[in-house]
Amino acid sequence: MSQVKVRHTFSLVKYFVFNTDWGKKEGTEHEKLIYYFSKGPASPDQQVSDIGLAEAVINFGQQFGDIAESLHGSKLRFVFFDLSPTIWSTICISEPFSVHKSNDDNTQFHEYHDNEVNNKFFKLKLQNIYRYFCLLNGPIEKLCAEVDRTAFIERCTQFFDSYIPHLELLPFNLIELYSSIQYLPLSNTTFMAVQSLLNCVQATDSRIKSYIFLYNDQLVSSLLSLQDTQTLYNYLTNVIIPEAVKEEINGISNKTRWLQKNLKVYFSGEQEFRSLCLFRSINGSTIGLVLDNYDENILQECEALLSGRLVSLTGKLHETVTQLAKQPEMKITGEMAVKDIKFIYINNTNCAQRGNSNGRKVVDSDFSRLILDMEADLEMINNENHAFELIGKNTSDSWLVTRSSDLRTLFAVLNHKNANLIEATEMIEVLNNKHLKNIFFGV
Repeated sequence: MSQVKVRHTFSLVKYFVFNTDWGKKEGTEHEKLIYYFSKGPASPDQQVSDIGLAEAVINFGQQFGDIAESLHGSKLRFVFFDLSPTIWSTICISEPFSVHKSNDDNTQFHEYHDNEVNNKFFKLKLQNIYRYFCLLNGPIEKLCAEVDRTAFIERCTQFFDSYIPHLELLPFNLIELYSSIQYLPLSNTTFMAVQSLLNCVQATDSRIKSYIFLYNDQLVSSLLSLQDTQTLYNYLTNVIIPEAVKEEINGISNKTRWLQKNLKVYFSGEQEFRSLCLFRSINGSTIGLVLDNYDENILQECEALLSGRLVSLTGKLHETVTQLAKQPEMKITGEMAVKDIKFIYINNTNCAQRGNSNGRKVVDSDFSRLILDMEADLEMINNENHAFELIGKNTSDSWLVTRSSDLRTLFAVLNHKNANLIEATEMIEVLNNKHLKNIFFGV
């Protein structure tokens, strides 16, 4: 007989980046290293050993025409991600485990749960780390070719040191994980008011090439390409804006201010660095202006225009959000409303994500794990020309419904144990008509 004493989740152990083209001669293997982070002490020999292990697994996979995604041990897991044909990043995590205590002799033993978290989660994490790197430094192979080895390693170390030690794996942030976008729905009148202001700002100088406009953590408008909007939106909502909100809570008195001036960012759509200047109102709006070349005079003109109009426009946006929050929930049955169903909707055509769960901090991590597991399975069996619906039960007797059609996917969990298959389908249909009407075709 035994009982679970403590349950431990997975955690970051190591993260490192290396170049397979460097250090090819025997005795120079340490030259492959670009960056190395470890939670505990790691000797140079250990670092070289980790790189050798990762490179060996990658080379073994390539012998069969495929790239090895991960290496699973009983206690540790290595997950690999190619930044370029020769540069790789690797994350090492400790597997989740439970500590059991024997009632007979009080001895303890560990039970590891290596299938609790899908590799897709860590692959998406590695991909997003690199997206942020590219935003601030450009593609890593381009940077490697343009500067000498010492400068290249310094640039990489500067970025990763500011990001990796503070990397949060939990709670699940599905918005950042999928590089999704939360759009703010507006009436025609309010949207025209937003566009009028943005057009006036852009007309002040021809060097203002594009913009991005957010209200809190929702996107209002963007002239950037979809891929660049994805990356910049997530960087702003997960890195820049939270810090700005903390400053405002601590007593920033100015109603409007510049958050950043002349932040150099790389846009893949243009394959060029641009100057990003962020202007924010204290009541929640953030405008990012993308300039060809930084000029303080341009900012002075924009500030004069925005200071007078942005605060009142933000008030209109606040009214819109308040009205949306006041909308009554639709009843499914006499005892159940739509809000009783947890759902996440992902649209890969415009990177939108919606749901009645907080996609930034999903407390119900089991729901997030179900989404990650289903997404990984869908990648293997799904074809964008197919439409299908999967319905099943998880171990806690909750109904799980997945609908997919035309690059749009709905994940829903119904915590109603007494419902049968037909009732579960009907309840999801009501939710679909309430929140996602006319979105799915053929399902």
